[in-house]
Amino acid sequence: MAMATSITGLLLLLLLTQGGKLGKLLLPIAVLILAGGSVFGGSSSSSVAEAAPYESEDEYISPYDMIDVMPTTFSFSSGAGGWSTQLEVTEFSREQIRFEGHYSDSDMGSGGDGYSGTIYFCDFDGAFGEIEKVDDYTYRLVLQEIGWEYAEGDSWVEDEILHYPTTPYGLADAYEVMLYLPGHPTADLTEDCLSWICMPQGWSMDNIPDQLECYVLYNVNEGLAFTAFD
Repeated sequence: MAMATSITGLLLLLLLTQGGKLGKLLLPIAVLILAGGSVFGGSSSSSVAEAAPYESEDEYISPYDMIDVMPTTFSFSSGAGGWSTQLEVTEFSREQIRFEGHYSDSDMGSGGDGYSGTIYFCDFDGAFGEIEKVDDYTYRLVLQEIGWEYAEGDSWVEDEILHYPTTPYGLADAYEVMLYLPGHPTADLTEDCLSWICMPQGWSMDNIPDQLECYVLYNVNEGLAFTAFD
């Protein structure tokens, strides 16, 4: 099509070189055709292919690519006893997913010399790395670093309450952590993982849906699971 257009334009220019009224009349038409326009209006077609979208040579999938609206807050809790560990994702990069968190539990009936109750807690931060896509609903992460401010047992009494630092329950002994996306078949999850998901999802172990309805961070080494919601 482009070749036919060019030939038509050249023929018109040839007529133009012959001079006369006909050449003057055809001048603007020849210029328009050679420029890729259309005498009859509308857009012209082109034989030049559009550039293909850029594709990275490596297979890295950033967290934002793997889940467009990934929640940043995950919770680990049994629903009994009032304890929980909250994890907040604070930063994404190619190399790491950084986070910070807080574990807390209390026993107001646990008193002693100068105190009438005990609060157990841990403020921590760390990073996941070595992000690897396993399938459309699963990503493997490695806990590269984790730390907390106070040594376990380095306690003090304040306002008649014993403040007792401990480790970050749910991640203290983690290494491999699986990130499961909504839609992941529940039949492929371990019983330990499902037992921690059931309470926050309102399921029973005898009535589990076929697919996950939430995001899950599963600590493989300890069999513990954090959940998040849309």
